[in-house]
Amino acid sequence: MVFLEDKSASSKFKRCKTLCASIAGKVVLGFLFFLFSTLSNPALSNTHITNTDVSNTTITYITNLTSKNPSDIATSFLLDDTGLTINEILQEEYQQQFKPNESYPINFGFESSTAWIKITYQDERTFPYHKDLILEISYSILDHIEIFRPSKKGLISFQTGALEDYKLREIKSDAFLFYLPDAVIEPTTIYLKVRSETPLIIPLKVKSVHSGFASGNLISFGGRTLTIVMALIILYNLLLSFTQREAEQYYYVVWYSLATISASIVMGTAQPFLGNAGVWFTEKLLATGSLAATFFLLHTAAYVQLKSFHPSLNKLIILLATVFAINSLFVFVSDYRLWKWTMFTCGIPVTVGLGLIGYGVYLKQKMAWIGVTVFSPIFIGPFIYILTAANMFPSNWLTINSVFIGIVVVGITKALTEGTRINQEKSKSLNLAQQNRKALEAHNALLKKTNAIKDDFLGTISHELRTPLNGASGALALLEWTFQETGQEHNRAGPDEVDGLFKIINRSINEMISLINSIISFSELQIEHSKVNPDYFSPYKSITSMIRLRQSEIKNSNIDLRVSIDSLSAIEVISDEEKCKKIIGIIFDNAIKFTQDGSITIQGSIEKPDNESTSLIVSITDTGVGIPTSDFERIMEPFSQADQSYTRQYGGLGIGLAVCKKTLALIGGELKMTSEPGKGTCIQLIFDISGFRTVDELPPNRERHISDPPEVTLTKKAMADLHVLLVEDNETNQFITERMLQKMGLVPLVAKNGAIAVDLFREKKIDLILMDCQMPVMDGFEATRQIRGLSTDTDFIPIIAVTANTSDEDQRKCKESGMNDFLAKPITYEALSITVEKWAEKRVAMNIRT
Repeated sequence: MVFLEDKSASSKFKRCKTLCASIAGKVVLGFLFFLFSTLSNPALSNTHITNTDVSNTTITYITNLTSKNPSDIATSFLLDDTGLTINEILQEEYQQQFKPNESYPINFGFESSTAWIKITYQDERTFPYHKDLILEISYSILDHIEIFRPSKKGLISFQTGALEDYKLREIKSDAFLFYLPDAVIEPTTIYLKVRSETPLIIPLKVKSVHSGFASGNLISFGGRTLTIVMALIILYNLLLSFTQREAEQYYYVVWYSLATISASIVMGTAQPFLGNAGVWFTEKLLATGSLAATFFLLHTAAYVQLKSFHPSLNKLIILLATVFAINSLFVFVSDYRLWKWTMFTCGIPVTVGLGLIGYGVYLKQKMAWIGVTVFSPIFIGPFIYILTAANMFPSNWLTINSVFIGIVVVGITKALTEGTRINQEKSKSLNLAQQNRKALEAHNALLKKTNAIKDDFLGTISHELRTPLNGASGALALLEWTFQETGQEHNRAGPDEVDGLFKIINRSINEMISLINSIISFSELQIEHSKVNPDYFSPYKSITSMIRLRQSEIKNSNIDLRVSIDSLSAIEVISDEEKCKKIIGIIFDNAIKFTQDGSITIQGSIEKPDNESTSLIVSITDTGVGIPTSDFERIMEPFSQADQSYTRQYGGLGIGLAVCKKTLALIGGELKMTSEPGKGTCIQLIFDISGFRTVDELPPNRERHISDPPEVTLTKKAMADLHVLLVEDNETNQFITERMLQKMGLVPLVAKNGAIAVDLFREKKIDLILMDCQMPVMDGFEATRQIRGLSTDTDFIPIIAVTANTSDEDQRKCKESGMNDFLAKPITYEALSITVEKWAEKRVAMNIRT
């Protein structure tokens, strides 16, 4: 510890006055002084310094006595603006002009003159050490310092400073350190010559190497401590900015980084690491500070959300920030340092920032109230430093570093408040997430309920429309047959007008059925209720049956149909048969619809380009109206057609291709289209299949699945022997379907519900069952399950669903209950005959084999 005592009365009075001012400053900064007091007093340990004024020279006596005030050292000064040399200073004329310094540290403010400091001391310690005393100047941004020390050859000078090479310093340290000559025998006088564009603050301390090393306070690490703390705060906020991704946080990181760079230069902690580059950083220190002011303004404006509630004021802040950015750029690129200008103008962003926070408080912003707590140190620190630099405020370690102490406190406080805010936001987010989850669950439950209602409604509408359409379609077919049979009996053809009316009614019913099927399919795909049911099936038979169902329509349209699918005749593929048939059917129907007169070609093949993928390729080419290439993408969207005008020739909902596209995406596949207006369209359907087989590839002793018995062509006699059980509750549909079966040569039995059907199955010989699904007493699903329970393993009874419930879910339920096939109402004679013949053949073939 160092204790300094001035024995002159006038000096004691002045020191007392200075002490009072110092105490007042320490009261204002009491908390910070307590925090850093241990860092601000690293001087001589177990020594006592006494000052004695002898012939205009104040002598400092260094003794072993313990002291309470180690910071004071007797000095006198002379301000020189004429460029005096040391030889001139030693002359009596100038020696008389030296004035005793009355405060610690020496503070000349922004003084452009050169300051000469005179120090006289004598070492009166009991055990003095050779070259043990060191003079420290703990203000690291003084431009030039020259020390003159006595030797046997006279005064020898040594020059250093912030604008001098760090490597040439006498002692490498954050502060400026100089060895003091021995002064044991008599007092020794040294001189310091200091000049700088920075505030001319010269804090002097005398230290003992021996005592300093022993007590660990030879070199002060206060600056490094602040720098490390600031660096950690930067790292914390940088990581925080990656999660928050807010402009305010980015501005804060840049501002705090620039402030840390400035602080490390001012406190000397950067120079040991920068080497020669430290000179450039010191020269451009105020450019860094001015740039920090730029981002401080931007940060403060963003912090109080100025842009949202006062855009005009926000633009003014941006303009002011631009001025500081220009000032920074000017200092960077020029030789001007602009210390006075920049120092005092840096008070502007502090004042503006304080005003913005105050404005936010006035507007009752929560963040503004937090800002008062967080940013108060940064508002106070610059004012203290500016007053200190102007020599209007006591100079000490705290006031000199007040800006950076304030920045550290701000960083710590903001980090704590940010942590609290993040936790609060996290808690809010969790609560909001829980609320959203509950709301979403409730919404999903409601949506599920709504979808169920919609599905039920859609199913009901479909059922209620299909049932009367089945009666109308069947009655029309019977009427047409009766009309034709009557004409044949009387050997007379009916009027052409009647034939035309039959065609119109048939076409209208078919269009109605097609619309219903498209709406049901599209709705299922939209709500993602459609499921994939892959199994082996014959694409040849599927395409052939599709063509047979449309024979009359093709004949009436004068279309030349060319089919080339023989390569598929002995092949079965694995995919969803119903969905493949739906896609091919939609494309085929479009070809018929848009080809008034011409030809349609259907081609099919299996392609296996490598060992990993196999595709079923079906191409449908027509010579119809064609489609412009520019409309390809649009017609794939729902409810879109190439011609959307009121004068369009072709009707329809425009959802067929959309259904194809979605269904292909569901089962795996691709649609390729080429077309030219007036010449026709070619659509290639590529179905991804997981495998295929030929009939010959089946093991000869393998028990065949009911879906793949060998072909046997039925004779009329064989058909006449087959008994078909028709399970249907609607009397109209009973009548129509029974007449259709009789026309096929089959023997029909009728049951009006599932319970009666089960009883008849027990009592009668049944070869094939047509099963409605929705019936009173017992529905078709339960009836099928009970019939399957009554059947033997060797007795194969095909059960075909004939129902107005046609969704994928309905088809799945039919399959799960034990039904073999599915016919959607309204059924036509062609569709019924194709399906019945197929399963009748399998029934006969199975019986022949067993």
